[in-house]
Amino acid sequence: MTPAAPQKTAAELAREAGVKADADAKEQQWQKVLSAGGAIRQAMRNPSSIVYEEVRANPDASVICFQYRAQNGFGGMGRETMAIVNGKPSQSTAVWNKNCTKPLQILDLALWQLNRK
Repeated sequence: MTPAAPQKTAAELAREAGVKADADAKEQQWQKVLSAGGAIRQAMRNPSSIVYEEVRANPDASVICFQYRAQNGFGGMGRETMAIVNGKPSQSTAVWNKNCTKPLQILDLALWQLNRK
């Protein structure tokens, strides 16, 4: 007969719940960022030309900021920015300055994933 596992304390249970909530939040952030990056790529005239230079987001991904280069209508590469705030995309400088100039989490792994072709 095996001995019963010791009961976890309330502090241990709370810590485990917090770790799970953090992991779930990071997964949701990841999915939102990848989805938004894919939507930007699909909206391009030449989707294969896009190169993401920086991807940043707040913890709940209600603000996602992209800097990227993509081929323009003349065949040259142009540098662009896109801010997605509460699910609404904008290339407005005012929206960028309001939401993307403050400290946000840099998502290097998402940048790598989005640039894979």
